[in-house]
Amino acid sequence: MSDSKYLAIDYGSKRIGIAVSDPSKIISFPRGYILNDSNTLKNILSIINDDVVSKIIIGLPSEKYDFDVDVKDFFSKLKSFLVSKNIMISIELYDERFTSKIAEHNMRESVTKKKNRKIKGNIDSLAAQVLLQNFLDMEKNLK
Repeated sequence: MSDSKYLAIDYGSKRIGIAVSDPSKIISFPRGYILNDSNTLKNILSIINDDVVSKIIIGLPSEKYDFDVDVKDFFSKLKSFLVSKNIMISIELYDERFTSKIAEHNMRESVTKKKNRKIKGNIDSLAAQVLLQNFLDMEKNLK
């Protein structure tokens, strides 16, 4: 699927940052966030369908944090949910160390209004964008 895109997920207990690639899978774009609630899987399915997603990358924090267990649990739930909907899509866990710090730095550098820098959902989305860009760059370098 040459027109398909990649979807990156920066998982959080309250919010999930979202980013998508361009169809050529060279550039990533922040796409906001969704709330982590009872509609999370349905909301992700909607993004998959709307953006014709062919691969999902989920940020995996360092194993020294207990949060990696939550991410792996989410990974399993998402995979099972998609299989139940007959959607066979590749889902990968990818090292997300420092993506939130990079996102916060980028936010300070580019967003002029202080109140907009404080919106946590913006940082979550930018963290997903950094994660996806790192993944795209790595994939490009392996080719």
